[in-house]
Amino acid sequence: MGSYHHLGVREHEDLMVVHFKEHPTLDAWNAKEIGDELYDVAGRADCRNLLLNFSDVKWLASAMLEKLVKVHRTMESKGGKLTLGGVGPAIREIFVVTKLDQLFKIGSNEADTGRSADRGADQFRDSARAEPD
Repeated sequence: MGSYHHLGVREHEDLMVVHFKEHPTLDAWNAKEIGDELYDVAGRADCRNLLLNFSDVKWLASAMLEKLVKVHRTMESKGGKLTLGGVGPAIREIFVVTKLDQLFKIGSNEADTGRSADRGADQFRDSARAEPD
């Protein structure tokens, strides 16, 4: 897997999980670099399901919206799926006002965030083993 300066990327089964390293604000100052890294992840042949974890993002500028639309188109063109997880109220409002909430699959609860992906899968496996026959 490639090395990314602005993104933390990990694979979990058939899901590629991305979080934004130390970037509570995604704005015009960092949109190009972050966008380039997102395009690289989305363009990978093994990236069929992509989850962008917004749990640490507090603000999203319009410059970044363009990058997210391009990532969505990349995923869609290869039959993949893009999900935005961990989206807080302020970020959700941006998607609603711009009507991009109609384009993106958006989740706000912990189950939708990248942080819980590994833990959720482990809990599912543990509960399945613990259930009586």
